[in-house]
Amino acid sequence: MLVDNKIDNVDYYWHEVDDNHPEQSEYHIITEKYEDNYFDFILIDGRNRDLCALGAIPKLKSKGLFVIDNVNRYIPNNSIAPESLSRNSAPLSEEWATVINILQDWDTKWSSNGVTDTAIFIKP
Repeated sequence: MLVDNKIDNVDYYWHEVDDNHPEQSEYHIITEKYEDNYFDFILIDGRNRDLCALGAIPKLKSKGLFVIDNVNRYIPNNSIAPESLSRNSAPLSEEWATVINILQDWDTKWSSNGVTDTAIFIKP
């Protein structure tokens, strides 16, 4: 669709993920191709979100938007959406604990439709 619509300002990558060894996948290390403070907007969706988020956070510019889809499944919260982690739950992984620690002081907009939640974090 990008080629058909003559859109040439998008870098699109496809990488398979080995669920048994996600840390070895190029899926989450794609951000290594970019310098820190490169992006204005990053959307975390798909597989290995914790590893993707950790790699992507340094790549976001100050005042940039960092969006995590289905965030209620990964970060302890007060959501009523199914599959949500309760406020008193432990993070799902050490990586999520690190992400939470990094994002804790960022301005946050949390949105829910009652089925799933999305959070927008604004980098200081």
